[in-house]
Amino acid sequence: MFKENYKDLISEAISVNAITIEKFVIAENVENELDQLIDEKGHEKSLLRRLKNHHRESDRVTASIIYLLKQLDPAIRFSIKDGNFEMDSNLFEVKIRPRIDGKNAEPRLFFPKKT
Repeated sequence: MFKENYKDLISEAISVNAITIEKFVIAENVENELDQLIDEKGHEKSLLRRLKNHHRESDRVTASIIYLLKQLDPAIRFSIKDGNFEMDSNLFEVKIRPRIDGKNAEPRLFFPKKT
């Protein structure tokens, strides 16, 4: 918990490794929302699979990433265009790096522009 006016100080301290974060709690008691994301069909389900580190990884791990994206921008939309998965947001730009050559490289989310 921190005051809003400390946000820049904390952000800078993290960027220069003056402090590190092991776990950051965004919200508590979101089990129902995560269950709902896991049960969704369509593009959200496709995103859930693409973000997995391993095909046996629990859906709950990647559902929390989708939950965070939706908290950042409730109007975010997921689509597939020309075989590529896209996330459309008016608030931020985010891209998914797919697995490299079908190997077990971890997929990552990238936010190309700092906001």
